[in-house]
Amino acid sequence: MRRRRSNSEESEENESRPMLGLPQQFGKAEVQPLAEFEKYSKGIGSKLLLKMGYQPGKGLGADGSGITAPIDVKLRPQGMGLGHGGFDERTETVKREQKQKGIVFSDEEEEQIVVQKEWKKQKKTIRRIKKTAEELLAEQDSLPVPMTGPTITKVIDMTGKQTREVDFKMERRAQLAELVYNVQTLTDLSQSDLLHHSRQMRIETMNLQREKENLTALEAHIKQETQKVLVHEKIVEVIVKIKSIKNQDLVVIQEHLNVLYQQKQEYQELQLDRLAVGLFLDRFRSLMREWNPTEIQDTGSKECLQWKHLMIVPSEHVQSTMTAYETMLYTYWLPKVRHYLTNDWNYLEPEGAVTLLESWYPLEENKRLIPLWLWQNIVYQLLLPKLKRAVEDLKPKTSISCHQWLFPWLPLLGEQLQELWTLVRRQFAIVFRNWHATDPSAMETLLPWMEVFSQDDYEQLLRKCIVPGLTRYLESEFTINPANQDIVGLTKYVFVWAVMIPEHLYGPVFEQGFFPKWHEALWMWIQSPGASLDQISQWYTSWKGLFEEAKIQNLKQVKDGFVTGLDMMNQGLSARKQDIKTKFVHSTSQVETQPVSEDLTFTEFVSLMAQEANVEFVPLRKKHDSGKPLYRLGLYTVYLDHDVLYCLIDGQFKPKSVDELLE
Repeated sequence: MRRRRSNSEESEENESRPMLGLPQQFGKAEVQPLAEFEKYSKGIGSKLLLKMGYQPGKGLGADGSGITAPIDVKLRPQGMGLGHGGFDERTETVKREQKQKGIVFSDEEEEQIVVQKEWKKQKKTIRRIKKTAEELLAEQDSLPVPMTGPTITKVIDMTGKQTREVDFKMERRAQLAELVYNVQTLTDLSQSDLLHHSRQMRIETMNLQREKENLTALEAHIKQETQKVLVHEKIVEVIVKIKSIKNQDLVVIQEHLNVLYQQKQEYQELQLDRLAVGLFLDRFRSLMREWNPTEIQDTGSKECLQWKHLMIVPSEHVQSTMTAYETMLYTYWLPKVRHYLTNDWNYLEPEGAVTLLESWYPLEENKRLIPLWLWQNIVYQLLLPKLKRAVEDLKPKTSISCHQWLFPWLPLLGEQLQELWTLVRRQFAIVFRNWHATDPSAMETLLPWMEVFSQDDYEQLLRKCIVPGLTRYLESEFTINPANQDIVGLTKYVFVWAVMIPEHLYGPVFEQGFFPKWHEALWMWIQSPGASLDQISQWYTSWKGLFEEAKIQNLKQVKDGFVTGLDMMNQGLSARKQDIKTKFVHSTSQVETQPVSEDLTFTEFVSLMAQEANVEFVPLRKKHDSGKPLYRLGLYTVYLDHDVLYCLIDGQFKPKSVDELLE
C-alpha cells in the first residue's frame, strides 16, 4: 500500500522545490527557464507576453518594475483548516524579498511561525527488522526468566445492561475458532477454485488438441478431394475421347478403358464397369447369336477374358443385386448353356460339356468368367440332377464302366460329387452282393475307385462284398492236399487282392478261410503212420515261400498261422522220440492234478492220449479269457492250465479228466 506522507515531509518538499523564473542571486537552485511547463502545450502564454512588450529576465510593467518571477504558492499541510493559527503563509521567495527590503521579524513572531510545525503530533517511522526463527529463539533464550507468575487482572465489561467479567481465554478460543473456520473456508474456496481452473485448463487443452486434429484431418480431406477432382477431370476427358471414336473400335476403346482402370479406386467408386459392359454388349450379343456350345473353339470366352478386368470389379461388400456383367451373362449366355446341357449333351460323352465349362470356369480363379452363384446354379440344377438319374438307372453290366463318364467331372466338381458316390457304392453293393472270388469284374470295377472313395466308405464296401467272397472261396472251394496240391486258385483269385485290401481286413481272410484247413491237414499228416518229417518240413517251407512271394508274409494272422504249424511239427517230433512212462489215474467224482513224466508236457500227454484213442486234438488259433490257447478235442473245445484240462460244457469251462472225455 502507498504510505501517506506527513505534513512535515510535504513542507520540506515545498521548501526544497526550486522557484521558476527567479534570478540566480535569489535562490540556491539554478533558475529554470521561464514557463518551462509550456513545453507540454503550444506556448500561448509566452507568445502573448512577447507581443505585449515583455522582455525575458526583466520585471513586468511598462517600465519593468514589476515582479520578475511567477507568483509562488505555499501548500498548506493536509488536514489544517484555514482558521488554524501559527501557520506561516509566506513562501521562501517572499521571505527573501522581505529580507532584501529590510523587513525583520522578532523572535516571538518567529517562534509563533515555527509552532505551526508542531500543531499535530508527527507519526513515528517504524523500521522493521527481519529475523529468522533461530534468531528469535536465541533472543528468547537470552532473556531473563521472571521468577513470579503473571499478574491476573480482572476486566469488567460494562457495555451491556449488566456488568460481566471478561474471560480472555474463552474470548480467544472463540476468536481462534472463528479464525480457523474462516481460514479453512478460504482454503476450501481456494482449493475449489484451483481445481475448477485446473479442470478448465485440461478441457481447454483437450479442445485445442481436438481442434488441431480436426484441422489436420480437414486439410488432408481437402487435399484428397482436390486430387479426386483432378482424377475425375481426367476421367471425363477419357470418356469424351471414347465417345468421339468412330465406328466404336473395341481395340481403341479398350486402350482408353485401361487408362481409366489405372485409377482403380475411382473406377470402382464411379462404377465404370457398367460403362465397359455397355461398350462390350453389342459385341457379346453377336457372339452369342453365332455361338454353338458344341464347338471346341469358343471365341466368346476368349474375348470376355480380355475384357474381364474392365467388366468385373471386386467389391468388399456382398451385393444383393446382379452387376451389369452378371446380368449380361444371365440374359445371353446362360440360356444357351442350359439348352445345351438339358437337350443336346449325352452324359456318356462328358468331354464336350467339361471343355465348355472349363473354358468359362477354369480351376485358376483369376481366369474364371462366371460368378460363383451362376456356377452353382449350373451344377445343382443342370449337371448333378442329370448325372444322378444316370447313376440310379445303372444296370449290373454298365455299372462296371461308370467311372469312365463320371471321373472327367472330378477336377471341376470335386466334393460336389459325394452325393453321387453314395449312389455308386449302393449300386456296387447290389451288384457284388453274392460275388464269387473267380469273377474278375469286381477288381476291374473297384480298382479305379480306390482313390475316389473315402477310406471308411471303401473299407465298408470291401467288408460287405469282397472279404466274405474270398473267405467263402477258401473255406468251401480251395482244398489242402499235400499229395497233389493245386495253388492256382489261391494265387489267381486271392493273392491278387493284396494291393487292394488293407491288412486289417486281408489278414482275417486267411485266419478264417485258409489256416484252419491247413492246420488240420498238417496235423493229420504228422499223426499218420510212417509220415516223413523231412517231407513235412519241405511242405511247410514251400507254403511259407508262397506267401512271401505274394508279399503278405508280414500279416499278423499269417505269421501266427505258420508259428502254430511249426509248434504242431515240434509236438509231432517229440511224440515220436519219447515213450509214455507213466499212466494217469483219475477219479469219477472229482478231478485231481494228473502227473506226467519228466520228459513230457501235459499238452504233449493229451496229444498222445488223443492219438491212441484216434481222436482229433488240434489248436483253434483262439485264446481263452485267461490267455491260454484253445484246442479242439474231438467234439469238445478245451484249454489246459497247470496240468488240468478244462472243457466247454453248457457255455462254461469245467475241469474234466482226459479219459472221461476220450470215452
